Amino acid sequence: MEILLSPQMVLPKNDVMSPYFKKCEYLKIQDERQKCFVEIFHEQFRKKLRPNRKKIGSGEISFIIKFTINSDGIIEDISFPKSNDSTGELEKEITRVLNKMPKIIPAKKNGKFIGTSYSFPLDLKTE
Repeated sequence: MEILLSPQMVLPKNDVMSPYFKKCEYLKIQDERQKCFVEIFHEQFRKKLRPNRKKIGSGEISFIIKFTINSDGIIEDISFPKSNDSTGELEKEITRVLNKMPKIIPAKKNGKFIGTSYSFPLDLKTE
């Protein structure tokens, strides 16, 4: 299965310190920390995604995935505003994967942890 993740996620505005994984904590420049977050996020996503190929069949499936990282660093409010997953099996698997992400340090604004919303496109090709 080929997984095509967009290299860019829709990230928080400049006045917000982005969420990050513990592995990115040593980076002090915001842009570097965001890049680290996106790289680890995509790496973990690819590593954990294990769809049941018998249930999903073959073809190309496209998604826009939206979610929030809340002020406790937990992914919630997962939705699929665009999806051609006719069985719903991949949406369930993507939700499982997002719920298994490593601990996230939440975004900060004015010294307080806040929730932030994200979205990204995902294309899967199955044979």
